[in-house]
Amino acid sequence: MNAIERYDAVVRQEPPDKIPIRIGNYNMFVCNYYGITIKEYVDDPALNAEIFVRFVEEFQFDSVKAGLGYILYGCGPEMGPKWQFTQGDFPACVKGIIEGAKDLAKVVIPERPSGYFKNFLEINRRVKEAIGDKISLGIQIMGPFSAMCFLRGYDKIMIDMILDKVFFTELMKIGETVSLFIGRNCLELDLPHTNLLEIFLVPGVINPQFYHDYIAPHMETVCEKLGPGRISNFYASFMGKPGDPQSQ
Repeated sequence: MNAIERYDAVVRQEPPDKIPIRIGNYNMFVCNYYGITIKEYVDDPALNAEIFVRFVEEFQFDSVKAGLGYILYGCGPEMGPKWQFTQGDFPACVKGIIEGAKDLAKVVIPERPSGYFKNFLEINRRVKEAIGDKISLGIQIMGPFSAMCFLRGYDKIMIDMILDKVFFTELMKIGETVSLFIGRNCLELDLPHTNLLEIFLVPGVINPQFYHDYIAPHMETVCEKLGPGRISNFYASFMGKPGDPQSQ
């Protein structure tokens, strides 16, 4: 079996020739191990893809996603939020663009990918061309809730969830449009595994019932509009079933 056959066998619940290895996080390791800077990693798609291919081949992974780094996922500075680079670490979003209802119009969906998101797509194109026939590749689409956590600010959106559910719903509607823009561009790459990435969907922070009432419908809308059955929404499993506290 090759890596693709091995990984797909496990997904089908069939025995592989050996246990496939799938890695979920590696960006800090890659920068240190191969001696590139974080700025080079996020600014140079050709270098990123070259290093990623070396990494996959050297460590013989079976399934992996290229271009890890939140700034690359579609809500980078090209969308307006302020990102801060700190010495020795990946950049973090420190300020959104929405202070109140009057700022909702500041969220403008680009006509085409630009900035770091454009880099992200280019990284994945290059990796697919180099090893797409050998490795089970995937890509992540920023979900509507996480997109708005960047555009509104995580601290502010947490308060909205408690004090202004109507405004929160308006934010999530805009989040749908952002996520759909990101998703449609990611799906054009036609990679085997695509999932909705809701990095801020943490059960210790988000009440499961609130999730089912106010967040899940927007995630489901994105998945449906991108095409039934095309997008995995596995983060939802952390929230259990609606109305079933035991499963939650």
